[in-house]
Amino acid sequence: MNGRFVATALSLIFCCAAVPAMADSLSHLLLPILNLSAVKARDQALPNLWHAPRPGGLAVRWRHEDLLRSYIDGVKVADLGTSQQRVTVRIPLPGLTGQWLQVGTARSSEDQVFSSGDLDWAGGLATTSSWQQLSWDLAGGRHRATATIAWGRQRGRDETNLHRFHRSAADSRMNRYFWDLQEPTIGDQVSYAWNSRTLDLGAGWVTRRSAQYRAGVQVRWRRVEPNAALDYVNRGSNHRLQGAREADLAQRLTGGRVAVSVDRLVSPAISLRAEVGYATRRFESRVTQRDVPLSDTGVLLDIVELGQADAEQHGADVTLRATWTRDEGLLAEGYVGLGRSRIEASGVGSTPVLGFSLRTIPIAHRGTASLTGRLASKVAGFDVQRAGRRSGIHLAGQVVRSEYRGPMQADAQMGFGLFVAPIDRVSAYRLDLYRVSAAPWLRLREVLEVEYEITQYTGSFGDLGEAVPDDDEGARSRGGRIHAITVRYIL
Repeated sequence: MNGRFVATALSLIFCCAAVPAMADSLSHLLLPILNLSAVKARDQALPNLWHAPRPGGLAVRWRHEDLLRSYIDGVKVADLGTSQQRVTVRIPLPGLTGQWLQVGTARSSEDQVFSSGDLDWAGGLATTSSWQQLSWDLAGGRHRATATIAWGRQRGRDETNLHRFHRSAADSRMNRYFWDLQEPTIGDQVSYAWNSRTLDLGAGWVTRRSAQYRAGVQVRWRRVEPNAALDYVNRGSNHRLQGAREADLAQRLTGGRVAVSVDRLVSPAISLRAEVGYATRRFESRVTQRDVPLSDTGVLLDIVELGQADAEQHGADVTLRATWTRDEGLLAEGYVGLGRSRIEASGVGSTPVLGFSLRTIPIAHRGTASLTGRLASKVAGFDVQRAGRRSGIHLAGQVVRSEYRGPMQADAQMGFGLFVAPIDRVSAYRLDLYRVSAAPWLRLREVLEVEYEITQYTGSFGDLGEAVPDDDEGARSRGGRIHAITVRYIL
Protein backbone atom coordinates (compact mmCIF):
# COMPACT_ATOMS: atom_id res chain seq x y z
CA MET A 1 0.00 0.00 0.00
CA ASN A 2 1.35 3.42 -0.97
CA GLY A 3 2.48 5.19 2.18
CA ARG A 4 1.49 8.68 1.09
CA PHE A 5 -2.03 7.52 0.30
CA VAL A 6 -2.44 5.79 3.65
CA ALA A 7 -1.17 8.77 5.62
CA THR A 8 -3.49 11.14 3.75
CA ALA A 9 -6.62 9.02 4.01
CA LEU A 10 -6.14 8.06 7.63
CA SER A 11 -5.30 11.56 8.76
CA LEU A 12 -8.94 12.34 7.87
CA ILE A 13 -10.04 9.68 10.33
CA PHE A 14 -7.64 10.97 12.99
CA CYS A 15 -9.03 14.51 12.71
CA CYS A 16 -12.72 13.60 12.63
CA ALA A 17 -15.08 12.48 15.31
CA ALA A 18 -16.04 9.04 16.45
CA VAL A 19 -17.13 6.72 13.66
CA PRO A 20 -20.62 5.31 14.25
CA ALA A 21 -20.72 1.56 14.36
CA MET A 22 -22.58 1.00 11.11
CA ALA A 23 -19.63 0.92 8.68
CA ASP A 24 -15.85 0.66 8.55
CA SER A 25 -13.89 3.87 9.05
CA LEU A 26 -12.65 4.46 5.52
CA SER A 27 -16.05 3.84 3.96
CA HIS A 28 -17.90 5.97 6.47
CA LEU A 29 -15.54 8.97 6.46
CA LEU A 30 -13.76 9.05 3.13
CA LEU A 31 -16.53 8.30 0.62
CA PRO A 32 -18.79 11.21 1.72
CA ILE A 33 -15.83 13.58 1.39
CA LEU A 34 -15.40 12.31 -2.17
CA ASN A 35 -19.16 12.94 -2.73
CA LEU A 36 -19.90 9.23 -3.15
CA SER A 37 -22.32 8.69 -0.26
CA ALA A 38 -24.57 6.44 -2.35
CA VAL A 39 -22.05 3.58 -2.51
CA LYS A 40 -20.94 2.98 1.07
CA ALA A 41 -20.14 -0.47 2.40
CA ARG A 42 -23.04 -2.84 3.02
CA ASP A 43 -23.18 -2.39 6.80
CA GLN A 44 -25.00 0.96 7.10
CA ALA A 45 -27.39 2.61 9.54
CA LEU A 46 -30.36 2.74 7.18
CA PRO A 47 -31.71 -0.59 5.86
CA ASN A 48 -31.79 -1.16 2.11
CA LEU A 49 -35.36 -0.28 1.19
CA TRP A 50 -35.03 -1.81 -2.26
CA HIS A 51 -34.60 -5.34 -0.87
CA ALA A 52 -36.84 -7.49 1.30
CA PRO A 53 -36.76 -6.51 5.00
CA ARG A 54 -34.36 -8.39 7.23
CA PRO A 55 -35.83 -10.79 9.79
CA GLY A 56 -35.90 -9.95 13.45
CA GLY A 57 -33.21 -11.21 15.77
CA LEU A 58 -30.13 -10.52 17.84
CA ALA A 59 -26.71 -9.84 16.30
CA VAL A 60 -23.37 -9.53 18.10
CA ARG A 61 -20.43 -8.25 16.05
CA TRP A 62 -16.71 -7.91 16.74
CA ARG A 63 -14.55 -5.89 14.35
CA HIS A 64 -10.85 -5.05 14.23
CA GLU A 65 -9.35 -2.54 11.80
CA ASP A 66 -5.63 -2.64 11.09
CA LEU A 67 -5.62 0.75 9.39
CA LEU A 68 -1.95 1.67 9.15
CA ARG A 69 1.50 0.53 10.23
CA SER A 70 4.28 2.60 8.69
CA TYR A 71 8.05 2.16 9.11
CA ILE A 72 11.07 4.20 8.03
CA ASP A 73 14.42 2.41 8.24
CA GLY A 74 12.87 -0.10 10.61
CA VAL A 75 11.46 2.55 12.97
CA LYS A 76 7.67 2.59 13.38
CA VAL A 77 6.41 6.11 12.63
CA ALA A 78 2.67 5.45 12.49
CA ASP A 79 0.32 2.87 13.99
CA LEU A 80 -3.45 3.23 13.73
CA GLY A 81 -6.04 0.66 14.67
CA THR A 82 -9.54 0.27 16.09
CA SER A 83 -11.48 -2.49 17.83
CA GLN A 84 -15.24 -2.51 18.18
CA GLN A 85 -18.00 -4.55 19.78
CA ARG A 86 -21.61 -4.07 18.72
CA VAL A 87 -24.98 -5.52 19.74
CA THR A 88 -28.10 -5.06 17.59
CA VAL A 89 -31.64 -6.19 18.40
CA ARG A 90 -34.36 -6.14 15.72
CA ILE A 91 -37.88 -7.04 16.81
CA PRO A 92 -41.32 -6.85 15.17
CA LEU A 93 -43.62 -4.31 16.78
CA PRO A 94 -46.51 -6.13 18.49
CA GLY A 95 -49.87 -5.61 16.83
CA LEU A 96 -48.36 -3.75 13.86
CA THR A 97 -47.96 -5.86 10.73
CA GLY A 98 -44.78 -5.27 8.76
CA GLN A 99 -43.11 -2.92 11.24
CA TRP A 100 -39.84 -3.44 13.11
CA LEU A 101 -37.90 -1.63 15.77
CA GLN A 102 -34.11 -1.90 15.78
CA VAL A 103 -31.90 -0.91 18.71
CA GLY A 104 -28.12 -0.93 18.52
CA THR A 105 -25.30 -0.12 20.89
CA ALA A 106 -21.56 -0.30 20.41
CA ARG A 107 -18.28 0.48 22.10
CA SER A 108 -14.90 0.83 20.47
CA SER A 109 -11.32 1.77 21.25
CA GLU A 110 -8.99 3.56 18.84
CA ASP A 111 -5.22 3.92 19.07
CA GLN A 112 -3.26 6.36 16.92
CA VAL A 113 0.51 6.75 17.27
CA PHE A 114 2.64 9.03 15.09
CA SER A 115 6.26 10.14 15.04
CA SER A 116 8.60 11.82 12.60
CA GLY A 117 11.03 9.72 10.60
CA ASP A 118 14.01 11.34 12.32
CA LEU A 119 12.28 11.02 15.72
CA ASP A 120 12.17 14.80 16.28
CA TRP A 121 8.69 14.33 17.74
CA ALA A 122 6.30 11.57 18.72
CA GLY A 123 2.65 11.60 19.75
CA GLY A 124 -0.56 9.67 19.84
CA LEU A 125 -4.18 9.58 20.86
CA ALA A 126 -5.94 6.74 22.67
CA THR A 127 -9.72 7.11 22.63
CA THR A 128 -12.84 5.19 23.57
CA SER A 129 -16.15 5.61 21.78
CA SER A 130 -19.74 4.73 22.56
CA TRP A 131 -22.59 4.70 20.06
CA GLN A 132 -26.35 4.09 20.14
CA GLN A 133 -28.91 3.77 17.37
CA LEU A 134 -32.71 3.55 17.20
CA SER A 135 -34.46 2.69 13.92
CA TRP A 136 -38.03 2.11 12.77
CA ASP A 137 -38.70 0.07 9.62
CA LEU A 138 -41.98 -0.34 7.71
CA ALA A 139 -42.81 -2.82 4.94
CA GLY A 140 -46.49 -2.82 4.10
CA GLY A 141 -48.43 -2.86 0.86
CA ARG A 142 -46.82 -0.64 -1.75
CA HIS A 143 -44.60 1.18 0.73
CA ARG A 144 -41.26 0.75 2.48
CA ALA A 145 -40.10 3.38 4.96
CA THR A 146 -37.49 3.84 7.65
CA ALA A 147 -36.32 6.46 10.15
CA THR A 148 -33.10 6.36 12.17
CA ILE A 149 -31.44 8.37 14.90
CA ALA A 150 -27.90 7.61 16.04
CA TRP A 151 -25.74 9.39 18.57
CA GLY A 152 -22.26 8.79 19.88
CA ARG A 153 -19.45 10.15 22.00
CA GLN A 154 -15.68 9.81 21.85
CA ARG A 155 -13.18 10.61 24.62
CA GLY A 156 -9.42 10.38 24.76
CA ARG A 157 -6.25 11.77 26.29
CA ASP A 158 -2.62 11.63 25.24
CA GLU A 159 0.43 13.80 24.56
CA THR A 160 3.02 14.81 21.97
CA ASN A 161 6.69 14.86 22.94
CA LEU A 162 9.03 17.21 21.08
CA HIS A 163 12.54 15.77 21.18
CA ARG A 164 14.33 18.21 18.87
CA PHE A 165 13.37 21.69 17.63
CA HIS A 166 14.15 23.05 14.19
CA ARG A 167 16.80 25.75 13.73
CA SER A 168 17.98 27.56 10.62
CA ALA A 169 21.63 27.13 9.72
CA ALA A 170 21.77 30.30 7.60
CA ASP A 171 19.29 32.84 8.98
CA SER A 172 20.22 34.09 12.45
CA ARG A 173 17.38 36.64 12.50
CA MET A 174 14.82 33.89 11.82
CA ASN A 175 16.30 31.89 14.69
CA ARG A 176 16.25 34.88 17.05
CA TYR A 177 12.65 35.91 16.43
CA PHE A 178 11.03 32.58 15.59
CA TRP A 179 12.76 29.20 15.84
CA ASP A 180 14.69 29.76 19.08
CA LEU A 181 11.53 31.02 20.84
CA GLN A 182 9.38 27.97 20.20
CA GLU A 183 10.96 25.61 22.72
CA PRO A 184 10.68 27.91 25.77
CA THR A 185 7.16 28.97 24.73
CA ILE A 186 5.49 25.56 24.38
CA GLY A 187 8.00 23.29 26.12
CA ASP A 188 8.89 19.79 25.05
CA GLN A 189 5.52 18.22 25.84
CA VAL A 190 1.96 19.10 24.76
CA SER A 191 -0.89 17.19 26.40
CA TYR A 192 -4.39 17.11 25.00
CA ALA A 193 -7.81 15.79 25.98
CA TRP A 194 -10.23 14.89 23.17
CA ASN A 195 -14.02 14.98 23.42
CA SER A 196 -16.40 14.52 20.49
CA ARG A 197 -20.17 14.23 20.09
CA THR A 198 -22.04 12.96 17.03
CA LEU A 199 -25.70 13.12 16.03
CA ASP A 200 -26.90 11.34 12.87
CA LEU A 201 -30.48 11.47 11.53
CA GLY A 202 -31.89 9.69 8.51
CA ALA A 203 -35.16 8.78 6.82
CA GLY A 204 -36.14 6.99 3.64
CA TRP A 205 -39.28 6.06 1.73
CA VAL A 206 -39.92 3.83 -1.31
CA THR A 207 -43.27 3.34 -2.99
CA ARG A 208 -44.35 1.12 -5.88
CA ARG A 209 -45.94 3.22 -8.61
CA SER A 210 -46.80 0.28 -10.89
CA ALA A 211 -45.77 -3.30 -11.55
CA GLN A 212 -42.58 -2.06 -13.23
CA TYR A 213 -41.72 1.18 -11.42
CA ARG A 214 -40.74 2.13 -7.89
CA ALA A 215 -39.65 5.56 -6.62
CA GLY A 216 -37.87 6.58 -3.46
CA VAL A 217 -36.39 9.47 -1.49
CA GLN A 218 -33.72 9.49 1.22
CA VAL A 219 -32.59 12.26 3.59
CA ARG A 220 -29.54 12.28 5.87
CA TRP A 221 -28.21 14.92 8.28
CA ARG A 222 -25.16 14.72 10.52
CA ARG A 223 -23.51 16.94 13.11
CA VAL A 224 -20.11 16.27 14.68
CA GLU A 225 -18.51 18.41 17.38
CA PRO A 226 -14.93 17.29 18.07
CA ASN A 227 -13.18 19.47 20.66
CA ALA A 228 -9.80 19.30 22.34
CA ALA A 229 -8.06 21.01 25.26
CA LEU A 230 -4.30 21.51 24.79
CA ASP A 231 -2.00 21.94 27.81
CA TYR A 232 1.61 23.10 27.73
CA VAL A 233 4.08 24.91 29.98
CA ASN A 234 5.66 28.23 29.06
CA ARG A 235 9.23 28.42 30.32
CA GLY A 236 10.21 31.62 28.52
CA SER A 237 12.35 34.37 29.97
CA ASN A 238 9.38 36.67 30.60
CA HIS A 239 7.92 35.76 33.96
CA ARG A 240 4.51 37.23 33.05
CA LEU A 241 4.02 34.54 30.37
CA GLN A 242 5.47 31.66 32.35
CA GLY A 243 3.55 28.75 33.82
CA ALA A 244 0.94 26.23 32.78
CA ARG A 245 -1.08 27.37 29.76
CA GLU A 246 -4.16 25.93 28.05
CA ALA A 247 -5.82 26.35 24.65
CA ASP A 248 -9.17 25.12 23.38
CA LEU A 249 -9.68 23.67 19.89
CA ALA A 250 -13.42 23.88 19.13
CA GLN A 251 -14.72 22.35 15.88
CA ARG A 252 -18.05 21.63 14.25
CA LEU A 253 -18.86 19.60 11.16
CA THR A 254 -22.40 19.60 9.77
CA GLY A 255 -23.67 18.05 6.59
CA GLY A 256 -26.64 16.54 4.85
CA ARG A 257 -27.73 14.81 1.70
CA VAL A 258 -31.02 14.45 -0.19
CA ALA A 259 -31.43 11.77 -2.86
CA VAL A 260 -34.25 10.64 -5.15
CA SER A 261 -34.30 7.30 -6.94
CA VAL A 262 -36.31 5.52 -9.64
CA ASP A 263 -36.23 1.74 -10.09
CA ARG A 264 -37.55 -0.06 -13.20
CA LEU A 265 -38.15 -3.79 -13.53
CA VAL A 266 -37.03 -4.60 -17.09
CA SER A 267 -37.56 -8.37 -16.74
CA PRO A 268 -38.61 -10.77 -13.98
CA ALA A 269 -34.95 -11.11 -12.96
CA ILE A 270 -33.37 -7.71 -13.79
CA SER A 271 -34.04 -4.22 -12.45
CA LEU A 272 -32.30 -0.90 -13.14
CA ARG A 273 -32.13 1.96 -10.64
CA ALA A 274 -30.97 5.55 -11.02
CA GLU A 275 -30.23 7.77 -8.01
CA VAL A 276 -29.50 11.50 -7.99
CA GLY A 277 -28.30 13.16 -4.80
CA TYR A 278 -27.14 16.54 -3.55
CA ALA A 279 -24.89 16.89 -0.49
CA THR A 280 -23.51 19.78 1.55
CA ARG A 281 -20.86 19.85 4.28
CA ARG A 282 -19.56 22.68 6.44
CA PHE A 283 -16.57 22.71 8.79
CA GLU A 284 -15.73 25.35 11.40
CA SER A 285 -12.73 25.45 13.72
CA ARG A 286 -11.48 27.90 16.35
CA VAL A 287 -8.39 27.88 18.58
CA THR A 288 -8.48 30.11 21.65
CA GLN A 289 -6.31 30.43 24.73
CA ARG A 290 -7.70 30.28 28.23
CA ASP A 291 -6.71 32.51 31.16
CA VAL A 292 -4.50 34.87 29.15
CA PRO A 293 -2.25 36.72 31.61
CA LEU A 294 -2.65 40.46 32.21
CA SER A 295 -0.09 43.15 32.83
CA ASP A 296 -0.10 45.23 36.01
CA THR A 297 -2.29 47.76 34.19
CA GLY A 298 -4.80 45.15 32.99
CA VAL A 299 -3.56 44.80 29.39
CA LEU A 300 -3.68 41.34 27.76
CA LEU A 301 -0.15 40.02 27.33
CA ASP A 302 -0.99 37.20 24.92
CA ILE A 303 -3.29 36.51 21.98
CA VAL A 304 -6.71 35.09 22.87
CA GLU A 305 -7.78 33.72 19.46
CA LEU A 306 -4.89 31.90 17.83
CA GLY A 307 -6.70 30.87 14.67
CA GLN A 308 -9.85 29.98 12.82
CA ALA A 309 -10.72 27.99 9.73
CA ASP A 310 -13.90 27.54 7.70
CA ALA A 311 -14.62 25.19 4.82
CA GLU A 312 -17.65 24.33 2.69
CA GLN A 313 -18.32 21.55 0.22
CA HIS A 314 -21.42 21.09 -1.93
CA GLY A 315 -22.19 19.10 -5.01
CA ALA A 316 -24.30 16.50 -6.81
CA ASP A 317 -23.84 12.80 -7.46
CA VAL A 318 -25.44 10.27 -9.81
CA THR A 319 -25.46 6.48 -9.41
CA LEU A 320 -26.72 3.81 -11.83
CA ARG A 321 -27.28 0.31 -10.46
CA ALA A 322 -28.35 -2.98 -12.08
CA THR A 323 -29.67 -5.88 -9.99
CA TRP A 324 -30.05 -9.46 -11.16
CA THR A 325 -31.95 -12.01 -9.09
CA ARG A 326 -31.89 -15.58 -10.32
CA ASP A 327 -33.77 -17.02 -7.35
CA GLU A 328 -34.12 -16.36 -3.66
CA GLY A 329 -30.56 -17.56 -3.04
CA LEU A 330 -28.62 -15.53 -5.63
CA LEU A 331 -28.51 -11.77 -6.02
CA ALA A 332 -25.92 -9.78 -7.97
CA GLU A 333 -25.56 -6.01 -8.32
CA GLY A 334 -23.26 -3.81 -10.35
CA TYR A 335 -23.06 -0.04 -10.14
CA VAL A 336 -21.26 3.01 -11.47
CA GLY A 337 -21.35 6.49 -10.01
CA LEU A 338 -20.13 10.03 -10.54
CA GLY A 339 -19.83 12.81 -7.98
CA ARG A 340 -18.79 16.43 -8.45
CA SER A 341 -18.42 19.04 -5.75
CA ARG A 342 -16.94 22.46 -5.09
CA ILE A 343 -14.69 23.05 -2.08
CA GLU A 344 -13.96 26.45 -0.54
CA ALA A 345 -11.76 26.88 2.52
CA SER A 346 -9.97 29.72 4.28
CA GLY A 347 -8.08 30.13 7.50
CA VAL A 348 -5.98 32.49 9.55
CA GLY A 349 -3.63 31.61 12.37
CA SER A 350 -1.21 33.22 14.78
CA THR A 351 1.50 32.05 17.10
CA PRO A 352 1.07 32.89 20.76
CA VAL A 353 3.29 35.68 22.01
CA LEU A 354 6.75 34.11 21.83
CA GLY A 355 8.38 36.78 23.98
CA PHE A 356 9.06 40.50 23.97
CA SER A 357 11.57 42.66 22.12
CA LEU A 358 12.88 45.76 23.85
CA ARG A 359 10.89 44.51 26.87
CA THR A 360 7.54 45.80 25.54
CA ILE A 361 7.08 44.85 21.87
CA PRO A 362 5.33 41.42 21.62
CA ILE A 363 6.87 38.87 19.28
CA ALA A 364 4.17 37.01 17.33
CA HIS A 365 3.64 36.00 13.70
CA ARG A 366 0.53 35.14 11.71
CA GLY A 367 -0.46 33.62 8.42
CA THR A 368 -3.42 33.18 6.09
CA ALA A 369 -4.42 30.48 3.63
CA SER A 370 -7.28 29.85 1.21
CA LEU A 371 -8.24 27.40 -1.51
CA THR A 372 -11.08 27.00 -3.97
CA GLY A 373 -11.27 23.85 -6.03
CA ARG A 374 -13.41 21.24 -7.71
CA LEU A 375 -13.48 17.57 -6.86
CA ALA A 376 -14.57 14.95 -9.40
CA SER A 377 -14.99 11.32 -8.32
CA LYS A 378 -15.88 8.13 -10.17
CA VAL A 379 -16.78 4.75 -8.71
CA ALA A 380 -17.59 1.29 -10.00
CA GLY A 381 -18.33 -1.83 -8.01
CA PHE A 382 -20.22 -5.06 -7.57
CA ASP A 383 -22.02 -7.02 -4.84
CA VAL A 384 -22.84 -10.72 -5.07
CA GLN A 385 -24.85 -12.63 -2.44
CA ARG A 386 -25.23 -16.40 -2.60
CA ALA A 387 -27.36 -17.99 0.08
CA GLY A 388 -28.12 -21.64 0.61
CA ARG A 389 -30.04 -23.41 3.31
CA ARG A 390 -27.01 -23.87 5.56
CA SER A 391 -24.35 -21.52 4.22
CA GLY A 392 -23.72 -18.59 1.94
CA ILE A 393 -21.28 -15.86 1.00
CA HIS A 394 -21.26 -12.17 0.21
CA LEU A 395 -18.57 -10.83 -2.17
CA ALA A 396 -17.99 -7.17 -2.99
CA GLY A 397 -15.50 -5.02 -4.83
CA GLN A 398 -15.13 -1.31 -5.41
CA VAL A 399 -12.85 0.99 -7.42
CA VAL A 400 -12.75 4.76 -6.79
CA ARG A 401 -10.86 7.46 -8.66
CA SER A 402 -11.04 11.03 -7.41
CA GLU A 403 -9.34 14.13 -8.82
CA TYR A 404 -9.04 17.57 -7.24
CA ARG A 405 -7.88 20.76 -8.92
CA GLY A 406 -7.93 24.34 -7.70
CA PRO A 407 -5.89 27.42 -6.77
CA MET A 408 -4.29 27.67 -3.34
CA GLN A 409 -2.83 30.78 -1.69
CA ALA A 410 -0.91 31.09 1.56
CA ASP A 411 1.00 33.98 3.04
CA ALA A 412 2.88 34.57 6.28
CA GLN A 413 2.88 37.97 7.93
CA MET A 414 6.15 37.80 9.80
CA GLY A 415 7.38 40.60 12.03
CA PHE A 416 10.83 42.02 12.83
CA GLY A 417 12.04 42.00 9.23
CA LEU A 418 11.44 38.28 8.64
CA PHE A 419 10.19 37.11 5.25
CA VAL A 420 8.62 33.87 4.05
CA ALA A 421 7.75 33.58 0.35
CA PRO A 422 3.99 33.45 -0.26
CA ILE A 423 2.39 30.47 -2.02
CA ASP A 424 0.15 30.98 -5.04
CA ARG A 425 -0.31 27.95 -7.23
CA VAL A 426 -2.84 25.59 -8.74
CA SER A 427 -2.88 22.27 -6.91
CA ALA A 428 -4.00 19.06 -8.60
CA TYR A 429 -4.17 15.64 -6.95
CA ARG A 430 -5.43 12.17 -7.78
CA LEU A 431 -6.64 9.48 -5.38
CA ASP A 432 -7.15 5.84 -6.41
CA LEU A 433 -8.87 3.58 -3.90
CA TYR A 434 -9.61 -0.15 -4.17
CA ARG A 435 -11.75 -2.22 -1.82
CA VAL A 436 -12.51 -5.95 -1.85
CA SER A 437 -14.37 -7.99 0.76
CA ALA A 438 -15.62 -11.50 1.36
CA ALA A 439 -18.12 -12.56 4.03
CA PRO A 440 -18.91 -16.28 4.21
CA TRP A 441 -21.53 -17.38 6.72
CA LEU A 442 -22.63 -20.68 8.19
CA ARG A 443 -25.94 -21.65 9.81
CA LEU A 444 -25.11 -23.76 12.85
CA ARG A 445 -28.72 -24.26 13.84
CA GLU A 446 -32.05 -23.25 12.38
CA VAL A 447 -31.92 -19.91 14.21
CA LEU A 448 -28.16 -19.41 14.67
CA GLU A 449 -25.70 -18.04 12.08
CA VAL A 450 -22.00 -17.14 12.19
CA GLU A 451 -20.38 -14.83 9.63
CA TYR A 452 -16.73 -13.90 9.11
CA GLU A 453 -15.93 -10.87 6.96
CA ILE A 454 -12.53 -9.74 5.70
CA THR A 455 -11.99 -6.45 3.87
CA GLN A 456 -8.85 -5.12 2.22
CA TYR A 457 -8.24 -1.54 1.12
CA THR A 458 -5.36 -0.39 -1.03
CA GLY A 459 -4.68 2.64 -3.19
CA SER A 460 -2.41 5.51 -4.13
CA PHE A 461 -2.32 9.28 -3.82
CA GLY A 462 -0.24 11.72 -5.84
CA ASP A 463 -0.02 14.82 -8.02
CA LEU A 464 -2.39 14.75 -10.97
CA GLY A 465 -0.64 14.05 -14.25
CA GLU A 466 2.44 12.55 -12.61
CA ALA A 467 3.27 8.91 -12.10
CA VAL A 468 2.68 7.84 -8.53
CA PRO A 469 6.12 6.97 -7.13
CA ASP A 470 6.91 3.92 -5.11
CA ASP A 471 7.50 4.36 -1.42
CA ASP A 472 10.82 5.94 -0.52
CA GLU A 473 13.71 3.59 0.02
CA GLY A 474 13.61 2.33 3.57
CA ALA A 475 9.90 3.18 3.99
CA ARG A 476 7.25 0.48 4.35
CA SER A 477 3.53 0.71 4.98
CA ARG A 478 1.03 -2.00 5.81
CA GLY A 479 -2.63 -1.92 6.75
CA GLY A 480 -6.06 -1.29 5.32
CA ARG A 481 -7.30 -4.71 6.48
CA ILE A 482 -10.49 -5.21 8.46
CA HIS A 483 -11.71 -8.40 10.18
CA ALA A 484 -15.22 -8.88 11.56
CA ILE A 485 -17.12 -11.77 13.14
CA THR A 486 -20.91 -11.65 13.53
CA VAL A 487 -23.14 -14.07 15.42
CA ARG A 488 -26.87 -13.82 14.66
CA TYR A 489 -29.82 -15.32 16.48
CA ILE A 490 -32.83 -15.20 14.16
CA LEU A 491 -36.34 -14.77 15.55
